[in-house]
Amino acid sequence: MSAAGSTLALRRRWTDLIASGYDRLVASDPGLARLRLALGVLVSVVLAVVILGLAGFAITGALLGASIAMVASSGPVQPTVRKQAAVIVLTILPAAGALTLSALLSGHHVVSDLVFLVVIFVAVYIRRIPDYGFPLGFPAFMMFFFASFVGASPAALPMLLLAIAVGLACAGLIRIVVLPPRSARTFRRVRRGFQARLAQVLDSVADLLADGPATGRLDRVRRRVDRMHESALMVEAELDSPLAPAGATVHQRRVLAAELAAESLAHEARRAMTATDRPSEADRELARARLGTLIELIRVDRQRGGSGEFRVPDWVCDREQRVAGVDPAARGLLWAIAEVGAAVARSRKANHRPVLGPPVDDEEDVPERADRDPVAPPVRGLVGRLLPSTRQAIQATVGCGLAILAGELLSPQRWYWAVIAAFVVFAGTSSAGQTLMKGFRRVVGTMIGIVTGTVVALLVAGDLPLVAGLLFVCIFAAFYLMAISYSAMTFFITVMLGLLYSLLGTFTPGLLVLRLEETAAGAAAGALAALVVLPTSTKSMLRDSVARLLDRLAGFVTSTVELMADGELVDLIDASRDVDADLNAVQTSAEPLLHRISPRRARRSDTRHLVRVLTRCAHHARGIAANAEVAALPADRTLAEVGARVAANLHRLRAVLRDEPHPEPLVRDENPAAAIGRGVPAGLDERTRRAVDHLTQLDQAIIALARPLGARLADRPR
Repeated sequence: MSAAGSTLALRRRWTDLIASGYDRLVASDPGLARLRLALGVLVSVVLAVVILGLAGFAITGALLGASIAMVASSGPVQPTVRKQAAVIVLTILPAAGALTLSALLSGHHVVSDLVFLVVIFVAVYIRRIPDYGFPLGFPAFMMFFFASFVGASPAALPMLLLAIAVGLACAGLIRIVVLPPRSARTFRRVRRGFQARLAQVLDSVADLLADGPATGRLDRVRRRVDRMHESALMVEAELDSPLAPAGATVHQRRVLAAELAAESLAHEARRAMTATDRPSEADRELARARLGTLIELIRVDRQRGGSGEFRVPDWVCDREQRVAGVDPAARGLLWAIAEVGAAVARSRKANHRPVLGPPVDDEEDVPERADRDPVAPPVRGLVGRLLPSTRQAIQATVGCGLAILAGELLSPQRWYWAVIAAFVVFAGTSSAGQTLMKGFRRVVGTMIGIVTGTVVALLVAGDLPLVAGLLFVCIFAAFYLMAISYSAMTFFITVMLGLLYSLLGTFTPGLLVLRLEETAAGAAAGALAALVVLPTSTKSMLRDSVARLLDRLAGFVTSTVELMADGELVDLIDASRDVDADLNAVQTSAEPLLHRISPRRARRSDTRHLVRVLTRCAHHARGIAANAEVAALPADRTLAEVGARVAANLHRLRAVLRDEPHPEPLVRDENPAAAIGRGVPAGLDERTRRAVDHLTQLDQAIIALARPLGARLADRPR
């Protein structure tokens, strides 16, 4: 090979390597949301430190400005630039007020602790205010905390207040001007992330066909399908924003169709490869070749950003070519691959780009949405009558009070580490089990971070540029991993504290060990408060979440009948995403019961089975939404009867969960799909048949819920 050819090959290899790395980054972080958050926090902190350092502020002022910039730039992203600016501006009031109180009360220890508890109660209580509660309450707590950390005094108050103003200005500049909350690029990035996840699913299916159904490969297919679903939900979130691109409903339907087609392909591949009569080697090679074609099409489309030509293979559009010459064992697999290709082509058409090749069937869009909110759970005792924010405010105040007592017993100077550990375990938790699990993860992350932080701080002691650089690396890593692993975030925060103490000249290994003791004490105090003070059990939270999901599914089934049989204009796309949101709430509520530290294995197995069946229900709801059309089965009495029976079964399950007296048994049918659409002269078209099939599968999944929920089944009709 000539030198020029060798250089060209090396360049292509590096290009492919970079493209592969970028694909993995986009797939693991759809929309680059975590990357944007971490970069925003890092740049805000660096900018605040540079400005305050050049202005001659003391290191305590620089730390305070950097801390408020970190807090403000890591808060929830607001839907509009105006609201984001309002939050940044309003943050100065609680932050400055808390700092002032802490500084003025620095010489009055008992009074300062009592005021700190009042600040904690208010900070949690105002979370009930939409959009503004958390981003205003959390800075108040953090500024009171950091005032104790830096030893703020009344004399230094003007300088510290100015540092807060500078830090907030830096956070606002980065979040509003440099990295605005919404942009046209965000949707394109999220869409590319979904495409990358879709390509990963196809790639894992190809590996399954090539190497056989080993447990690891089957698990990888399942994991990648789950991640693709998460990515699709991110696309939905972008399309629901006020700045969504034109034709958002079209995009929603196409993304849902592609997601569903890939899920069906994964299911068909698992079924085919685990069946007794597997597809022949030739048919599997054909399937892998077609999957490779689709993966390459998706890759090229992503690299071009949706521009340029896009040729749809003939076997996608010609229904006869899809399974021509294929053995019966592989027909379902090849058909599912073609369905993915058709969904990808329709998704490309939704972006108003030219599509070359034979025409692909299109679908109508449904313009309106049915609002069917679930029935509120019944009120149970004092806990049921209190709003979650009120209950958590009381719990957090009691937990932090206990943490102050325990923390001061360990160290009168560093007691605040116990308080912050007790406070943060209540953020984003709704039950005692979630609080316990979060406290456990915080202690584990702190424990590992102490060892690493001690080693790193001793190695880089005295090297100011290296310490500063590692500090910034820890900040970036902590916020980049925050949404993935709370333990990982705590690990990097602990390492960062070791470096920070080294920078201040106060580092000792015993200081980080003290932090572990304080963290454990604070987490234990928070867990004790969650278990004793107005507790909400994980089991009751799960039951309420499941009941809401069943109500949502009942409304969805009723809307399906209204759309297909009655011709009502109902948006099943949004309705199916509401089902997904309620399913996510169920999975979150069940997480403590499914965790490996849960002591009751039998309950863990039953809960896992319940969540799996509910996940099947949500999958078939998405299938109905992707295929149901207006007036597809006008005045079909059988469809109305099946829909009414399915909805009634869901209400009966809900009655069991609500402990209503004498709930009726579930009614089942042998094969309801066989009777639906029987009166249509030409038979059901392909899309309607798929919708009816998904309705049948949903019916069967609901019947399967009888055992884990403890409902009775009626005798089969004769």
